[in-house]
Amino acid sequence: MNKAMNIQEQAQRKPMMTTAFVPTHAAFFLTAERAPATPALIEADGITSYSALAERAGAVAAGLRQRGIGRGTIVPILSSRPAEVVAAMLGAWSIGAVPAPLDATAPFEQVLQRLFVISPEWILEGTLPDDVEVQLDERYSVPGRISFAEIVDDAGQTPAVRIDADDPAYLTFTSGSTGTPKGIVGRHTGITHFLDWERERTGAGEGTRVSVLTSPAFDAFLRDAFLPLTSGGSAVIPTASERQDASALLTWIAAQEIRVTHMVPSLFATLVDAAERSATDLPALEWVLLSGEVLRPELVARWQALPGVHARLINLYGPSETTMTKLFHLVDERDATRASVPIGAPMPGVGVVLLNEAGRPVADGLAGELVIRTPYMSLGYYNAPNETKERFVPNPLRDDPEDVVYRTGDRARRSPEGELEFLGRTDRQVKRAGVRIELDEVEGLFAQAPGVREAAVMAWPTQGGDREDTYLAAYVVPDRKLDPAVVRSFLARRLPEQALPAVLTPVDALPRTISGKVDRTALPEPVATRTGPAVSPRTPTEEIVLGLWQRVLPTAIDVGVTDDFFEVGGHSLLVMRLLSLLNDELGAQVQLGDFLKRPTIEALAELVEDEMMADLSSDDSLLSELLDDRTSSGIEA
Repeated sequence: MNKAMNIQEQAQRKPMMTTAFVPTHAAFFLTAERAPATPALIEADGITSYSALAERAGAVAAGLRQRGIGRGTIVPILSSRPAEVVAAMLGAWSIGAVPAPLDATAPFEQVLQRLFVISPEWILEGTLPDDVEVQLDERYSVPGRISFAEIVDDAGQTPAVRIDADDPAYLTFTSGSTGTPKGIVGRHTGITHFLDWERERTGAGEGTRVSVLTSPAFDAFLRDAFLPLTSGGSAVIPTASERQDASALLTWIAAQEIRVTHMVPSLFATLVDAAERSATDLPALEWVLLSGEVLRPELVARWQALPGVHARLINLYGPSETTMTKLFHLVDERDATRASVPIGAPMPGVGVVLLNEAGRPVADGLAGELVIRTPYMSLGYYNAPNETKERFVPNPLRDDPEDVVYRTGDRARRSPEGELEFLGRTDRQVKRAGVRIELDEVEGLFAQAPGVREAAVMAWPTQGGDREDTYLAAYVVPDRKLDPAVVRSFLARRLPEQALPAVLTPVDALPRTISGKVDRTALPEPVATRTGPAVSPRTPTEEIVLGLWQRVLPTAIDVGVTDDFFEVGGHSLLVMRLLSLLNDELGAQVQLGDFLKRPTIEALAELVEDEMMADLSSDDSLLSELLDDRTSSGIEA
């Protein structure tokens, strides 16, 4: 059969349900009855069995129902502990409620934005950072706030309600072009479709250990947590420090005998970095599923060259609007030398087609917009009918208004083998570290920032070293004296860190087309500028640390030793890479918390030197030599 034709024909046929529908929570409770003592959640501070987790979920369900919460009620879940989120979601599903997990570790402005979109009657609160608790008290009024600990202690139970395949299952958020995040309402059958596919593909079952690396605020958390919990396996949750240090995370994956893991390619790259510098073997790891960003052939080649690993890679594709991912490619040796790694072919029950600007299918080998057709897609955007109609449209290949497809806005082409290759966006949306970013949203927030008249934001490629594939640059027209620090602070409270521009360039005016629109094609490649002189390194250690910063930062800005890492283009994933380099090249075990207190080269060099002095304190000759070096550099011991 012609594979290329087969893919297109699927978009014209009625996608069929591929398996009998069993809701995610029902599958979990069946496992809990069958194997109650099996570990369900594994954390550093203990193990939760299936029976214990089922009891917590039942208590949540009873507590919610006692407060009048039931079918279709959206319940925001705010907790910094994934284990609490899992129990809360299972409990909410049991009574037909719609959980909306939020990221309790994000800037509170982002939490507020999402709460304002939902406008909930209740918030289910678990373990929270102290500052979030305070700000929630002061800045958001909600009719009811429910304590996770209190309702779990009540240990009540309530009968589960019937759940239909197309019932709403969860609310997650993605970037919005107007500056307001868009809520996406997923359906129950969308979750089970992906989990059924992954269970069959990976062989996940009793005893399978799956890592939980994704924030509960993203739909990818569903696969991290519920693949094992619907298969009789264990969801294994690292500590925050293990998640944020590549070397520690690699060691944790090995020690916990993780068999299946999901991550974005940029996080995967930090693990490959760490693996190349260590002798860590991963004998238990069998599957690494990658999504959210472009997977580069050179990264595949580096992984395949590692000794001590045998795990297969799967490249996944699919926007949150279609529920997790809908295309897959099983990576093999050929992908290490291809021009690009394919995003693959549709999963069962999914059809795709490439359309030109006129809405007609393109010929094989030509680029077109990727359109997805499946009964497992989401129900659309929450309280946003116009935006839903814009993306969820009638199938142009069939005369049936009920036959809806999703326009991804991504460009792709079909290879001679019938697989799809990702070519980029048709609009101004980009992804960094797996986070979807609407550049129009960033520009809109710039316009609200103090001292800014207007701004244009562009994504630019980076080159070489350990840098990311893209970085964001802002071109800003001031309306008075511009203070970049004030602007950055304003944006940092409202945007995910991945959406913060690495370079901010003041300009007198933005280039315009004849029609008066901003001509982004005329914007020059940014040259990073400073508001003051860079303080040069004063010690050999500062010189070394500066070199490591320059390797991981996305721009060639003239960095000084007193500059804040996060104000010169850094973010948390780059911190992981930096601390891993420090450990591997200097043997310095710098703790994330210590770095975050003073994220400068100056402070980092002091931490490194203090650790080196502690290690050398038992060797008088080496300690004397080190002290001589510090004294000659003008540093007091």
